[in-house]
Amino acid sequence: MYIGSKIMEPYISIYRLTKLCQLLNTFLSGTVTLAGIVFVIIFSIIKLFKMKKDKKNAVFNKILICNLSASDFLVGVYTMTICVKSVTMQGEYCKEDVEWRSGITCSAIGALLMIGTESSVFTLTIITGFRVYTVLRPFVEVRLRTIRHIIVLSWTLAIAIAVIPLLPVTEDYFVDNVWLSQNPFFFNNQQKRNKGIKSMDFNNTN
Repeated sequence: MYIGSKIMEPYISIYRLTKLCQLLNTFLSGTVTLAGIVFVIIFSIIKLFKMKKDKKNAVFNKILICNLSASDFLVGVYTMTICVKSVTMQGEYCKEDVEWRSGITCSAIGALLMIGTESSVFTLTIITGFRVYTVLRPFVEVRLRTIRHIIVLSWTLAIAIAVIPLLPVTEDYFVDNVWLSQNPFFFNNQQKRNKGIKSMDFNNTN
């Protein structure tokens, strides 16, 4: 046992070093991405306050871009959390699978991803609809109140879509996992024996 442990020590050290490098790489890339999104949000807000109120189309575009950046920020937080978890649980995920998927953290970041993606889709739809409307009716003025109401409605829908499946009243109506009984990578011992017996019977009959 002592000789075996001595032989394995360099490989264990390399594995730990690789895991640490992956964790640092994930953390740095995620931090840079989130910092870039925050910069876009702050820059858009500053430009929004400096804009003249008579340029309503430009104001609307900046407001929508801020919303789109906020949605991307939520998705970035989710991606960074998953990447860090993936690196820290590498090689041990099967032991913590049930605990992780049934925990509050997994549900929370899943809801965060749903809010970010849905609000992003809604915001892109609003941007497209707004530009089509301004092309078709260039002389009709769009009110700022209308844009605000639409944005609030889009975020409300996104939050509702993400939160409703997690409520105790409605959680039984949604599918949170799928089991493939014929998956060749998840045979238990009894299934392996049955498969071996069937193959032996087939060979004997031939």
